[in-house]
Amino acid sequence: MAFALVGCQPTPPTATIPEPVEGPESTSTEFGSLTASRLSETDRAAWTQRIEQAARTVRAAEITAAVRPGWQGKLDVVIATDAAEFASRTATPADAASAATTCTDGASEIVVNPVVLVAGDPWLRSTLVHEGVHVATASACVPSGKSLGWATEGLAESVAAGADPSTASRNHKLVIDYLASHALPDKLPSELNTLTDYALAQLAVDQVIKHRGRQADDFLARAIHQAAKVTEAEHEQVRSWYVAELRRLRDGG
Repeated sequence: MAFALVGCQPTPPTATIPEPVEGPESTSTEFGSLTASRLSETDRAAWTQRIEQAARTVRAAEITAAVRPGWQGKLDVVIATDAAEFASRTATPADAASAATTCTDGASEIVVNPVVLVAGDPWLRSTLVHEGVHVATASACVPSGKSLGWATEGLAESVAAGADPSTASRNHKLVIDYLASHALPDKLPSELNTLTDYALAQLAVDQVIKHRGRQADDFLARAIHQAAKVTEAEHEQVRSWYVAELRRLRDGG
């Protein structure tokens, strides 16, 4: 059985881990499925709506080349019953991620950390869109070392920011704050652990989209699924766009 994960979106700072519960129930719609324990009818309906909106957003995103052939436009979501189940399903500590996309035998599934259930609707919607991109592109199923992390996470965050002004505003501020306390980097993001790391990865992908136009989708598809096919010249070009944009923002552009 193959197992992998990708897309661990960091948790919001105010999150707390709820008490464990039992008895997960599943709900399926044309947009995917929800498996969760002891949700009220109102909360289950709200989650079903979030899944629908995330699926619609990802379906509408201009990432055709990067989408896994055969993806049906559905998102299968599991809300872990407790911190231990989240860690077991994703191999990620409960204090490290809001959600993660896993891959088992070629099938992708979004596992939500119960710690974020009180995070607020905008955060939850943005998280589902981010993870939905990982599902659509099957990036969790790509063997380790075969993809460029900044492209994988940057594309997911770019689609999420494009659908949610609060995510876009937060990520912009994170980049500005980073530049205020760090020297201008000369490399593309390599460490992808914090919200700031994700914001920087988004900026890199946004520059690919800006400068490559219609060719951006093909480039990102290779960067996510076959990194070896990204040439040194292409990598250097993206790096130069990324650094130039950071310099512009640092200088008040």
